[in-house]
Amino acid sequence: MGGIHSSDGTAWKMKTVRKNWWALLSGKTSDLTAMGYAFEEGLKDAVPEIFIDFARYCVGIYKVERRKLVETEVLSDYDVNSYEEYLSLKASDRDFYDAIEAKVKDFDQGLNVLMCGFERDSIPHIFVISGPGNLAFCDAQGYGVIGTGAWAAQFSLDRQPYDKWKRLGECIFAVLAAKFTAEAAEGVGPDSVLFVLDPEWNKLQALLKEPALAGYKEKWKALPRIPDGIVDDLENSLNIHDMVTRMRSSHAEAYTMPSDSETSEDQQ
Repeated sequence: MGGIHSSDGTAWKMKTVRKNWWALLSGKTSDLTAMGYAFEEGLKDAVPEIFIDFARYCVGIYKVERRKLVETEVLSDYDVNSYEEYLSLKASDRDFYDAIEAKVKDFDQGLNVLMCGFERDSIPHIFVISGPGNLAFCDAQGYGVIGTGAWAAQFSLDRQPYDKWKRLGECIFAVLAAKFTAEAAEGVGPDSVLFVLDPEWNKLQALLKEPALAGYKEKWKALPRIPDGIVDDLENSLNIHDMVTRMRSSHAEAYTMPSDSETSEDQQ
């Protein structure tokens, strides 16, 4: 599931990088363009067929392009010409290095790539590359999240919960709910596209996009936050129904507006 609008403008944030492999990217639009094409070019030639080795091969591509992006996005502001020069500052000018390192870490927090696809035996895989080149395998849980709304999406998927062994429609709804929840985070756009990918390359992949997704969002918003009947059940189970009734009565009396006659008598 990918967004197409964000605080950085309109951008298509999903790219086919190799047969049966797709990259979803988060970050600035210019960075996404560079990183997406780096993967596409880097995966043109022969690559490891074993999934674990393939993921680590992708990390290598990511690290090379990430260094180039750091040079143009961060180091250029400090008149540092290369990543090697930046690293040498650690020994020659530690205070200057620490100041730049803080900016590099800020840059790394916004750069994430989620890779999803199928191994030669059509087994699906998901992994995430983030920061300086951290690799996280996501096959066990069956999903991965990236971007500024990642924590909100993660919470939603855990709460739903997402279960890759359930019916596909139920899994899709859990993903939609995660995206809708993540929209509360800064920088997450309201528009989305949902793909259902298939290992058969020539087979048309199913997709949902706006305005169809807007209808599902409205149904999600309409879901009750408190289950029907649970309030009475809790009050009865705790034997506090009478106390709650008294509290409501006292609050109602405290906020009762005086009648016109009472107001005129007070004025006299």
